[in-house]
Amino acid sequence: MFSTLLLVALLAADVPSVAGTPAPASPPPAAAPAKPKADPMVCHNEKDLGSNLPHRVCHHQSEIDARAEADRATVQQMQNTPH
Repeated sequence: MFSTLLLVALLAADVPSVAGTPAPASPPPAAAPAKPKADPMVCHNEKDLGSNLPHRVCHHQSEIDARAEADRATVQQMQNTPH
């Protein structure tokens, strides 16, 4: 009984037999994918208009840069528009 359970456990574990058959070769490790450039999270305290209670605001640096560029372009467009 015990030997039957041991045999079933070995077959279920997919262990290579001891008779000398080689274990299946594992595929070579794939090249590590390139690490994306780190986009740090930047946080600061901000007060809402009409409130003295600050709250913490966090954004990725790429979002801050994109917002600054959009704001700069808007100001530039307003300055170049004749009244």
